[in-house]
Amino acid sequence: AMAAVEREIVDSVPNASYVDLTDRFCNTTTCHVFIDGKLAFRDQHHLATPFAESLEPEVEKRVISKVGR
Repeated sequence: AMAAVEREIVDSVPNASYVDLTDRFCNTTTCHVFIDGKLAFRDQHHLATPFAESLEPEVEKRVISKVGR
């Protein structure tokens, strides 16, 4: 639900792209608490810093695929 709202907002901004990383911590039914031995969430709405930092290569890859290099 929230992702749909976020996408809608981004779609309204010229030259903006939405990068969704949900698949890195959730499957179709569950958002995992621990991923690769790291705590994924610090609370209900925020990723834990060490896990978020581990996503950097994937963020870079997906952003580059959206905007080109």
